[in-house]
Amino acid sequence: MRSSRPLVSMALLVVVAAFAGSPEAVAADLNDPPASVPLAAPIDRNALTGEILAKWKGEARQLGFDVAAWQSDVRRALDSKSDGALLSIKSSTSWGSVARQLGAGQQTVVPNALGDQTSDLVFFPVAPCRILDTRFGTGVYLGPLAANSTTPVGHNQNLVPQGGNVAGCGIPTDPAAIAVTVVAVGPAAAGDLRLFALLAPEPNASAINYAFVPGLNIANTTIVPTCQICGLDFNIKVDVGATHVVADVVGYFWNPTFANKNGFVWAAAHVNGGATPTVSRSFNNIAGGTAATVTRLGVGTYEVGFGANVSTRFYGISIGNASSGSPPNGSCSATPRATDANKVFVVCANDAGTASDSINFYLTIF
Repeated sequence: MRSSRPLVSMALLVVVAAFAGSPEAVAADLNDPPASVPLAAPIDRNALTGEILAKWKGEARQLGFDVAAWQSDVRRALDSKSDGALLSIKSSTSWGSVARQLGAGQQTVVPNALGDQTSDLVFFPVAPCRILDTRFGTGVYLGPLAANSTTPVGHNQNLVPQGGNVAGCGIPTDPAAIAVTVVAVGPAAAGDLRLFALLAPEPNASAINYAFVPGLNIANTTIVPTCQICGLDFNIKVDVGATHVVADVVGYFWNPTFANKNGFVWAAAHVNGGATPTVSRSFNNIAGGTAATVTRLGVGTYEVGFGANVSTRFYGISIGNASSGSPPNGSCSATPRATDANKVFVVCANDAGTASDSINFYLTIF
């Protein structure tokens, strides 16, 4: 794309030079279609997106990202980019460069831009819900977080390995930031915790300071930006004294981009895919709506019902948010169910594009 601009500019210079001595010719030329200027061929955005995902998937796995959620996040970010930006991202030689171009970390904020990912956001308070408790987690989330360590944390995936709520916390995928109450429990020595978005620069400021005082566990509520292309969302950095960490999400910040309900999630369903799919949990604030239902129409193909007309609403879907299990890599799409306005048509496939019954997904209705 970038190489076509000099060619177009040169062509215009040639046209101007050739007709500089003839006003009549110039006037006639302005009335003619610019057939002599070649148009750039459209790019295949789907193919480019696939190449970018394939190129960095291995590094995402090495960085410890939830690859399935990472792919969904990056695909959504790429869809919002121009053709030129997409080509620039494809030519990047490091994941850091890709992340910066996709908008990770510090971004330029335009004030009063309704729907901006980082400004003029709407806050949605929620009942405190546990996303992390290192006293009861598994793997890297079991036991005190070591001194001078950095641990990535998610807020809306399967929270059980983190010692979080078995049923999840119902926070939508990729809000701009979340409000978290964090507690340092039983620290071994004085220290502090720093919380910051995955891939973002480590801040100098701490979210909480603590010391070894028997029976005293220090808590603080802070706002943490999230990484919207990482699968996991933010880091917890432990400075000096190792400590157990407990974190409860108490709200989230969302951009009000949806025209019909200003960004509110009015219904949602966590669906466990399979030959006999089930709804693990759901909620519904639509007038006349009911608890979600799911019916399998074929391999990886389902209809999810909400008991109310959802055909004109907005849908959001991500995988890996069911209350149990770790799904394979893949993706799901959601579209209106033409034969029933109360239902949403969902199709799930693995990375190879083959329909799959083994994918769990989280469907939201706005």
